[in-house]
Amino acid sequence: MRLRHIEVFHAVYSNGSISAAARMLNVSQPAVSKVLRHAEAQLGFTLFDRSKGKLIPTTDGIELFTEVSRVYQEIGALRRIARNIKSNKSGQIRIAAITGLAFDMLPRVIAQYQINSPNVAFEVQTQHYRKLESSLFEMENDIGLAFHPPSHQGLKSYELGEAEFACVYSKNVFPGQPKRIKMADLKHMEAIAMNGRGPLGRLLMDKVQNRDVTLHTRLVADTCFMATRFVKHSGGVTIVDEFTARAQIDDDLEFARFDPPIKFSVKALYLESRPLSGLCEDFLESFKAQFEEFIGDEAD
Repeated sequence: MRLRHIEVFHAVYSNGSISAAARMLNVSQPAVSKVLRHAEAQLGFTLFDRSKGKLIPTTDGIELFTEVSRVYQEIGALRRIARNIKSNKSGQIRIAAITGLAFDMLPRVIAQYQINSPNVAFEVQTQHYRKLESSLFEMENDIGLAFHPPSHQGLKSYELGEAEFACVYSKNVFPGQPKRIKMADLKHMEAIAMNGRGPLGRLLMDKVQNRDVTLHTRLVADTCFMATRFVKHSGGVTIVDEFTARAQIDDDLEFARFDPPIKFSVKALYLESRPLSGLCEDFLESFKAQFEEFIGDEAD
């Protein structure tokens, strides 16, 4: 039986008449009768007896309907899956993210996204940039979320926006707790530095050197999160991305952006040979919208 035969036979059997099946399928009665006759001819047996204008299922028809009903349910499930895929409502997204985004921003975006798309599953890994990049080439992840990533052959980027560096400091360092400071205000201060192996660390080193500021560095941390924890327990200052800075504020710590601002790009990366799926594009559009809202709120 062809798919159309199954659909028509199921409709006629379930509704008890050609006319009711035609209304359900939104087609003409002659069209239903023609498909039903074609199905019977192909099968080699009669599905319905015609008696006084009524259709009565034959023994063969009753037996066939049991199997057709099961297939029809599977077809319905397949159609629902197709609709969900088309509307970007189901599937899985595998994400590798830099710590600064994974700590607060990404969970916030995913939680909001799943309110409207509860059938979308996520697998999230926190990675250094070099590992993040490798995971895309090895197809372990669909998307990589990174700060200021360099161009790389084989990878394409999706612009999410711009963010700023911020100084996290012990509250006794700047008693007035300013919201913006000059880079020169940090001259000769005790500082926890980030290593310069990743794109963000290298960019920060260049910016500090260009502003002719010397920081008295007593410790180099591997991540922004680690740097803020050292400030928490040892005092001093550190310069990190504003997402990490905001997430670390407590009774002992505060943060300030710079005047003039020191900005960096935030991008999603993916394999050039594996274009973004509709589901991934939909998620990134949602991420970008919430990112812009977050940055706008923080700038006020």
